[in-house]
Amino acid sequence: MIAYLPDVNVIVASLRVDHDCHRSAQAFLEGARREGHSFMVPVEVLASVLRLLTLGCWVNPESSATAADLARGWVEAAGAQVTAHPAEGWRVLLEFSRTLKLTTRAMPDALLAASAIASRAVLVTFDGGFARYPGLRVDVLDPRAA
Repeated sequence: MIAYLPDVNVIVASLRVDHDCHRSAQAFLEGARREGHSFMVPVEVLASVLRLLTLGCWVNPESSATAADLARGWVEAAGAQVTAHPAEGWRVLLEFSRTLKLTTRAMPDALLAASAIASRAVLVTFDGGFARYPGLRVDVLDPRAA
């Protein structure tokens, strides 16, 4: 069994039918659950999901209440464990900061990668940029697959 840690983009894509990667995200999540894999999601990832679902970039952005309902429904449907970032992730993040010359914008992804490494989870994302993190097991989804 694989423990997956989903990136924000995978959760948002699975929840928004108007997202370009919706079908791919849905197919992955349904397949992973069918195969008995598990999901763990740091609370900060879910907070980012709420933020993104309410942005004005959507034709019909979600209200904060609807976004909360969608996120809760996703957690329940995925059988996901909502977690904190593991303490060991801090050591990994410090090492990334020291060796990878991270920019300000890279810090959230570096934290997510560090958490996946410390949790021995596979990070699932549409973002190929995660390949830069040594020791990270990552599954980069094809946005066109379904």
